[in-house]
Amino acid sequence: MIGNNGSYYIIDSTLREGQQNSVCNFTLEQKKEFLLLLDKFGIEYAELINPNASQNAFYEFQSLINFKKENNLSIKLIAHIRNHYDDVEKVLQLQKVDGISLVISTTSVDSTHKKYIDQIIHDVVNNSKYIKEKDSNIEIHFSIEDSYRTDPNILSKLFLAIEDYVDRIGISDTIGIATHFDIENTIYLIKNSTSSSLDIECHFHNDSSSAVYNAYVALTNGCTHINTSVLGLGERNGITDLSGIISRLYTTYPESLKKYNLHILHHLDTFVSQCINIPIPINNPITGKCSLYHKANNRISYQIINPKDFNLSDNIIIFSSNMEYNSLDTFLKQNLPHIHQKLTTTYIKKLCNCIKIDISKNPKLYDYMNNNTDFAIKYISKFVC
Repeated sequence: MIGNNGSYYIIDSTLREGQQNSVCNFTLEQKKEFLLLLDKFGIEYAELINPNASQNAFYEFQSLINFKKENNLSIKLIAHIRNHYDDVEKVLQLQKVDGISLVISTTSVDSTHKKYIDQIIHDVVNNSKYIKEKDSNIEIHFSIEDSYRTDPNILSKLFLAIEDYVDRIGISDTIGIATHFDIENTIYLIKNSTSSSLDIECHFHNDSSSAVYNAYVALTNGCTHINTSVLGLGERNGITDLSGIISRLYTTYPESLKKYNLHILHHLDTFVSQCINIPIPINNPITGKCSLYHKANNRISYQIINPKDFNLSDNIIIFSSNMEYNSLDTFLKQNLPHIHQKLTTTYIKKLCNCIKIDISKNPKLYDYMNNNTDFAIKYISKFVC
């Protein structure tokens, strides 16, 4: 079971966390087009940059809210702000935001700083009350940065004190150090230190190359909202890659993905790749150039992803320096049937060895033969005609 009773939600943070990556600088028009793609995919939330960052940030946030209304988008827009009254006051000037994420770091706080903890609780409660008084429909999420270096007693005290004032509690692996044991224990702590069934949001950085796995562990332990970004973009090594977590869920809980239009996934990755002028990694799950290519003839044995579910196609690399004669045999059946029926298995094996030797001597043949069927047919014909 994943999420809460099998339900979970994706919060895409490409336009907030992704913007913190050194290669990202989306224009307003690109942001609008990106929101359209997210909405078509079925992503439930988009987290945007703090509108308090600058006057331009505020203007762009309002423009995206207006764009959402004009295009009747279902996706909810969330403002990621500090747990400060001034930030709250500024966000509430927007017309109007769907959710507010209040964020504060507790890393430097331990059990001796009772006054500081009490001040944090005081601010969260007051800010949350103020938000709900202004608009009771705004979702409030309170998140603790660097949760896995924070004293569990502090976490427990905070969660218990604020549970009646927020809609969702968040934990964040800000530096990418969490193990699956840490995640299980922290989610267990949340559930057992509060008296209500609050939704839980998780945010994982990829510094230890574990963001997708950690997100999956969180979901299977009751996390209801997971932060992702397209191509995993974010500060430093980024956060949970959208294609990565979709791939992980596809192989374990495929029913949970029926709410999403998976055909849009490749468009999302391609769009962001073009915006930042960096190719999609060749080994990127599902959308990478090589992810659905293989040098084996039996797809069922070697490929768990059905490309049709993503409106993609798989490809078999027939010709290479380590090709198998079965692949050549299939190629001959499909493209030179009149010749194939005259050839013995022994001859096809010898022909296969000849081609492998030629490709080893001339690597350009690898591209020519795999990318041009007519060329491959002519090349093979000189051996068999």
